[in-house]
Amino acid sequence: MSLERAHTGIYTELGIVMAKYQPNRLGDHINSYPSKIQIPKLIRVCEQYQMWPEAVQLHILYDQWDQAIITMMEHSPSSFRHDLFTQNIIKVANHDLYYKAFMFYLEEEPMLLNDLFKLLATKIDLTRAVHVMKNTRKIALIAPFLKNVQQLNISAVNEALNKIYLENEDFESLRASIKDFDCIDSLELAVDLEQHDLLECRRIAALLYRKNKRF
Repeated sequence: MSLERAHTGIYTELGIVMAKYQPNRLGDHINSYPSKIQIPKLIRVCEQYQMWPEAVQLHILYDQWDQAIITMMEHSPSSFRHDLFTQNIIKVANHDLYYKAFMFYLEEEPMLLNDLFKLLATKIDLTRAVHVMKNTRKIALIAPFLKNVQQLNISAVNEALNKIYLENEDFESLRASIKDFDCIDSLELAVDLEQHDLLECRRIAALLYRKNKRF
């Protein structure tokens, strides 16, 4: 290995031997000789011996960001790292992985879910993202993110936030949201609110009817 013209096969075969007998040394070996190993061959060996962190490391070296993300999600107990995940999720070619990542974080890292949404805010379809979260019935978890993007005045975002405010009986926020962001089905919301048991809901219904000139 110390020879200037040493064949790449030497570095690769040494990596295979380490995977078999000294797995704790493989990560350092990959870092030391990233340009001298045959990455696809070593990836197959790592998968054979279930060395998932090293497999992720090799996928990233090989610019296989999609596969690195998939491996981290499928083998999270050993290979997931939030910093590594966020560095690579923004590079993936398959944008469906964004939404799979949301579901993964919801199950395994819910406290970091808003951070992931903020990171991908400019890359995702916000309407689709809201729909995905609605189906989980845990959309309230991403309320901080929705507040950050509400300035875009997207119907799905506005309606999701309004529903969260209503469920929390946060009438001040609901009234402000309706006043500042008009991209909603305001008449449908007014119909829902006008027979509500709570007085504040009926007042907001009156406000919506007035905005629509339904005096």
